[in-house]
Amino acid sequence: QRDEGEPSDTVRAWPVEQSSGIAAVQTARGVLLHLARIDDDRIDDYRIVAPTDWNFHPDGALARGLVGLEADDAAALAQRAGLAALALDPCVAFRIEVAGDA
Repeated sequence: QRDEGEPSDTVRAWPVEQSSGIAAVQTARGVLLHLARIDDDRIDDYRIVAPTDWNFHPDGALARGLVGLEADDAAALAQRAGLAALALDPCVAFRIEVAGDA
């Protein structure tokens, strides 16, 4: 159980410079990052790195999860890979192509 004065594990924020900071939000699909920079009391720059960016990165969770995935044929392999993609993010459109020997 967490004390009221402790920061939440769901949302964390850190100053980067005097006028900018980063916030990390734990979501069902992974970490959502926000970077904001303020200049003259206005938002000068704002960036988001969504869990989809992490999960579907070439070195991300999907790519790592597919390493060594096996099936009896290309169709079954594509289906298993598709299930892995859906498990990470059911809202992302994707296409599975099996190249080489399945």
